[in-house]
Amino acid sequence: MIHLIIADDEKITRDSLLEFIPWAELGIDSVKTAKNGIAAWELCKETKPDILLTDVRMPKMDGIQLAQKVREHYPECKIIFLSGYADKEYLKQAVHLQAVSYIEKPVNNDELIPVIKKAVSQYHENEQKKRQQESLQNKLSENIPLIRQEIALELVQGENLKDLFSRYNDEKILNLDKSYCYCASYTVFNWKSHVEEIQMARLKKDILFLVNKHENFAPACSICGFDEKGNLILILAKHSENFSQELDKLYCFLNDYFSRQPDISVSITIGAGDIVSDAYRLSESFITAVDAAASQFYMGSGRIYYSKISENTKFEVDKNLYPSFRESLLKNKVNRAHQILSELTLKIRSSKDSNVNYIKNIYFNLILILYEAAFDKEIFHQNEQTFVWQEINQFHTLSELHEYVDRHITHYFYYMNELDASNKKVVEIMDIIRENLSNPNLSVNYIADRCYFSQTYLCAFFKKNTGKTLNEFITIERIEKAKKLLKNNNMKLYEVATSIGLSDPNYFSRLFKKYVGLTPSEFRERS
Repeated sequence: MIHLIIADDEKITRDSLLEFIPWAELGIDSVKTAKNGIAAWELCKETKPDILLTDVRMPKMDGIQLAQKVREHYPECKIIFLSGYADKEYLKQAVHLQAVSYIEKPVNNDELIPVIKKAVSQYHENEQKKRQQESLQNKLSENIPLIRQEIALELVQGENLKDLFSRYNDEKILNLDKSYCYCASYTVFNWKSHVEEIQMARLKKDILFLVNKHENFAPACSICGFDEKGNLILILAKHSENFSQELDKLYCFLNDYFSRQPDISVSITIGAGDIVSDAYRLSESFITAVDAAASQFYMGSGRIYYSKISENTKFEVDKNLYPSFRESLLKNKVNRAHQILSELTLKIRSSKDSNVNYIKNIYFNLILILYEAAFDKEIFHQNEQTFVWQEINQFHTLSELHEYVDRHITHYFYYMNELDASNKKVVEIMDIIRENLSNPNLSVNYIADRCYFSQTYLCAFFKKNTGKTLNEFITIERIEKAKKLLKNNNMKLYEVATSIGLSDPNYFSRLFKKYVGLTPSEFRERS
């Protein structure tokens, strides 16, 4: 809305302006009048005018004095002077106060209306400029976290830092005081297998912006960003050499954030690097931060680890490990198989070999041997190496790896000794499926957790004993349940879909037609 105030000590002038100027057509939403400068100033304080139309000579406070106060408090207000006197001093003041125009009395409407239009046009131009500036500022604010992410990555790489500092020598983006101490930290996100890539991407973007805005990690003293592995680099800078308080706050902040994400399961490990006195040495601090975070493999996740010198040794695989393990399986020596695994884990833990993939590959080989033995005993015939490696690769600690292989050993001997009980287990699996058909999260992983089976064994076991894959059986059971529900004409199609665990009615229709040969609507009509 555009507010205009008319200040004139002549009532006839005020009334004629109100009556004969088409204010609404000119885009003026509100017009108020005052009989002198003081009364006009009181109106200004109430309405914050966009346009002031004022007589120059008035009692108590003249138009120049009024305009000066308005310009001081409302600098964007458009001022138009009226005067019955062609006074050069008044004209000079009008120019000084950046008036839109200076119109002599008696006022000619044909002369005043174009001036009002000009003032309105200037108002709209100013408003557009404001919106553009706000838009640019918002875009800058949105991009600053992304710019700072690139800075964080460049800082820990330690290359072309002089060029980096010259490019971003701005307190809103980069402010690294020479008197600061620096510490690079590395936060590892140990996502559980059910968290999808699109969810991770959304959460990481959210975290990036929140950490930049968080009061405990003000932009002037911290820089953060995600690396190509999806882990968070946070560079802390301050005058003190103690960064434990900031790292504790980061850990609590992230855990609190994820506690408010009901469907997300993740554990967090933070590695704190060495403290350095020069921003040019941040790459050194970062290397020690990554090493500190890697401690979770042997010590467990969900903690803050500080850098320290540790003596890691290369673990050498005993040449008898794999033959002995294979023999224990084929000769049905259950205790010996578990013992071999326990001794292996103990030796690896003592070595603290930093090559985690190398260690994972040892456990991967044990699983392959176990699969071969199971094949020989005709327990099951699947040997999906890629899937097994995916399962192993998701583990973040040595304890998880040990438990994974140990569970496979237990299941292997269970199958060996309990083949007659296979039918009971199949019935149990089928019952779990039928009881959870409406659960959209029903999956191989969901069933495996409740049967205490690994996903690999579960799929192989079910296929061997039923001739169907788990997903085939789940789909068939859902279709059969849908048939029964469709006989109830009161249920809408999307309600039927939801009742069998499918959130997308279109997908339900396609799936139903694929198995039944009719759409759900056609099936209902025929029933």
